[in-house]
Amino acid sequence: GGKSIPTGVKVIAVLLWIAAFVLILLALLLFLGAGFAEEILKAGGEELKDISAGLLGGVIAIIGIISLVFGILYAFVGRGLWKGKQLARIVAIVLAALWVLWSLTTLVQSPVGSLFWIIVYGVIGGYLWFNKNVKAAFAR
Repeated sequence: GGKSIPTGVKVIAVLLWIAAFVLILLALLLFLGAGFAEEILKAGGEELKDISAGLLGGVIAIIGIISLVFGILYAFVGRGLWKGKQLARIVAIVLAALWVLWSLTTLVQSPVGSLFWIIVYGVIGGYLWFNKNVKAAFAR
């Protein structure tokens, strides 16, 4: 028989797949939007507008690339968790820890939202790291 993966891990895997889908969709929209924003600004025709259009298009494209990379990463980590892969568990714990740290940096600007994400990622990371059923499932 296959590994028995705890329900909580499967829920996290599904949430990662949803996040992956949203991030990949966002990336595609940003890639389309980058070209569109560039064309709108260039329609003005002045040299300064051409430079700012290229810069804006580049920034939007970079955000799109980052979204795509995280989307693909989340999809693979979700799949790995679902299949009981130890590497996926480690990556998910590291990502949760990084998101907690990131949320700490935004605490001043957005205390409620940041606190929410600190709790969510803290619970996810802690569960994957310390829960004995999770440890046992991934040890096999």
